[in-house]
Amino acid sequence: MPEFMPEPCLTLETKEDVVAALADTSWKDQPYPYEYRVKSVWLISLIEEIIATTGRYFAYNSEVKRLAEQRLGYPAQNDAYYSKENNPLSTLIYNAQCYQRSDKLRAAGYQPMTQALIEEAFAKAAKIEIISDSLLGGPRPVVLNAREIGGKVYAMQPRKRKYHIAPGGQPAKIV
Repeated sequence: MPEFMPEPCLTLETKEDVVAALADTSWKDQPYPYEYRVKSVWLISLIEEIIATTGRYFAYNSEVKRLAEQRLGYPAQNDAYYSKENNPLSTLIYNAQCYQRSDKLRAAGYQPMTQALIEEAFAKAAKIEIISDSLLGGPRPVVLNAREIGGKVYAMQPRKRKYHIAPGGQPAKIV
């Protein structure tokens, strides 16, 4: 799953917008990657509701789908038969999961880690915090130092002299 999503091609604000998008699925016929850049604010609110009630860091797509079908008044559909390619609601839920995570990271001040961010942290004599997955499955912050070695600036874990973290767009912020 991507960490940061690009600007959406289409934003569905309300439940009624989702109903209209499910009735007219012409957005799925657009050239790639249009169908994966459709953001549903209503579905994101359902995801947040499930996270708040379960206390987990995430919501399963099937949970979101069941709740959405219930709120929309649609009959429950078998997940095994209706894959994301065959079911527009599944595609919208997948997109909502991606945008929900991306929006949460941006709200917390994170941005994609780039060489420019590392150099900015070095210039400010600050540290860089990245989000990494823990062994238990949840997100965990890791603090890195910005060091200059041989005329180039690297993001390195504390007390490490040889191994650096390459900037690959992972969530990072200057702390």
